[in-house]
Amino acid sequence: MTDKIKILLISPLPPPLGGIATWSSILLDYYSSAQGQFHITHQNSAIKYRKITDLSFSKRVLGGIKDTLTAVKELKHNIATVNPDIIHLTSSASFALFKDLLLIQIAARKKKRIIIHFHFGRIPHMAKKKNWEWYLISKVITKSTSVIVIDESSYNTLAVCGFKNIVNIPNPISAELEEISQKLLERRVQDQNRIVFVGHVVAAKGVFELVESCATIPGKKELIFVGPYEQVVKDELIKRSEIKTKSRWIEFTGALDKNEVYRQIQNATVLILPSFSEGFPNVVLEAMALGCPVIATNVGAIPEMLDINSDNPSGICVSPKNVTELSNAIVTLLNDSVKATTMGNNGRKKILNNYTISSISGLYEKLWMDTIKNKDLKSWK
Repeated sequence: MTDKIKILLISPLPPPLGGIATWSSILLDYYSSAQGQFHITHQNSAIKYRKITDLSFSKRVLGGIKDTLTAVKELKHNIATVNPDIIHLTSSASFALFKDLLLIQIAARKKKRIIIHFHFGRIPHMAKKKNWEWYLISKVITKSTSVIVIDESSYNTLAVCGFKNIVNIPNPISAELEEISQKLLERRVQDQNRIVFVGHVVAAKGVFELVESCATIPGKKELIFVGPYEQVVKDELIKRSEIKTKSRWIEFTGALDKNEVYRQIQNATVLILPSFSEGFPNVVLEAMALGCPVIATNVGAIPEMLDINSDNPSGICVSPKNVTELSNAIVTLLNDSVKATTMGNNGRKKILNNYTISSISGLYEKLWMDTIKNKDLKSWK
């Protein structure tokens, strides 16, 4: 085949910064210099009409409608001008599924092959509830040529439900982070009790449980929140941190550039991500690549990423919203620098063996080729 296969990637790019946006940056950076048979045109689906930390129902609905109208207009333009062979559409589910269905409908009517890429880990929960979200996601899957999930539980759930067009592909680290990780020496975790959280400082990320857990730990400690926040959330976290001690032990950096985030992680004793729900979180990949042990909730792909059930785990998993489990896990790693160091180095080795963009891109390319060969073009009825 002499002509390159044309991929229209519909996904967010920063700003605002987020998990799917980071994934998009990694993929586009890699294919901007990669030699091969694929050409990617990008359609930016980043939210434009609300702050990413503003989760109010009205803002999500009104902003979502405006973003959807923009996406529809741009998709029609790209189909007419680019004429892509495949449309690769990323999804965070929830209300965005209405937009996904509309875009898939437009693509199907133009006889375009569609890959839907689910960047979340709540599919098993949806399947149990059988709610409106499960109904929509089932319709999205049925109308798509191929479907990507990012964790084993989601894959198994959809397979049991009878869906045949599913593949499980993990998220990669960037080529830049791979180079940094390869150059690192064996890392020794310092006995400094420095705890770092990286992400949007919102309740769903378990930040209140994190502060409550740390507040029960005696002695000197430091908790750093790296990422955007609303002032009301910051004020409440500070208030809760002062219930048992009047000393100030939490800090908020706000959003930082990539290299400064890496520095914060490298200087940490442990990175903690106590989210209620996750898919395949980039910050866990980053911590592992930088040799930092991780404590995170057992949601999405996190247990797989950290190899929790193996002889060489990269961290500790706890139940969501469980302050006691989280406190015990933190104490375990703060009090045992040898264990923390071993887990950090296990993570770095796993990253370099399993999650580089050069290896993961091969899985995307195989799926793109298989999707091109698929003669079962979906119709919209």
